[in-house]
Amino acid sequence: MALYERHWPAVSGRAVVVLVHGAAEHCGRYDHVAKHFNAAGFGVLGFDLPGLGQSPGRRGHVDSFEDYMQAVDHVITRAADLYPELPIVLYGHSMGGLITVRWLQTRSELQKQPLRGVILTSPCLDLSMKVSGTLHRAAVMLERMWPTMSQSSGIPAKLVSRDADVVAKYVTDPLMVPKVTVKWYMELYRNMEEARGNAVAFSIPTLILQAGDDRIVSPAATRNFASSLVAPEKEFHELPGLYHEVHNEPEREDVLNTMTAFLDRTLFASQPAV
Repeated sequence: MALYERHWPAVSGRAVVVLVHGAAEHCGRYDHVAKHFNAAGFGVLGFDLPGLGQSPGRRGHVDSFEDYMQAVDHVITRAADLYPELPIVLYGHSMGGLITVRWLQTRSELQKQPLRGVILTSPCLDLSMKVSGTLHRAAVMLERMWPTMSQSSGIPAKLVSRDADVVAKYVTDPLMVPKVTVKWYMELYRNMEEARGNAVAFSIPTLILQAGDDRIVSPAATRNFASSLVAPEKEFHELPGLYHEVHNEPEREDVLNTMTAFLDRTLFASQPAV
């Protein structure tokens, strides 16, 4: 499958960040994030997940979560080809954070050069917006009978950010995908369980930023995950009062500076920041 990719090259490349976006959205919503990394000397390679944004595939559907992880395989390889001498950082937000966690859990042999760091923001390890038992049981049945049946994702735009402009753009963005299929939901549900239930040991420095007032994914699940995570260097910050998209909140500059400062400390301790 030919994924839509977007490349934000850095003039003075120190590392390359591979961006894994969240559910319903696309990598174009991270232009300001990529430019922040660029200013700090990092190249950025983004892509739209299958069935989302400008990538092909049934909208809001995935046959297997493995399809998402194979997309990450592909873009990691692309980043290594584009920047053969540079370390790679994997950055996942929300569902992209879950994909990143599952990628690392299932591909432990790849946690080595050139992959050198991980950033997770509000990773989707459990939902704050719980699906009722009745609806979940219906989804289990429909997965066998009608896996491509679609329905609203149920994510209110007003919960992504406290910034009214961000919310307005979220609502009017023609590349957003407001509906998801039964199969997509079941794959998400199973992989959240797998992410929480499996032993978590990453061999690379890991930064986790969680929105404190997140009403989409569970801050408690992220907190528990961060507490149990074993990594050579680990930072966890729960950001009080912030909504789900921490990189799109009024405090976005502080959030983005935390990311680049972490990379400066862990990847380039002996080098001056750009």
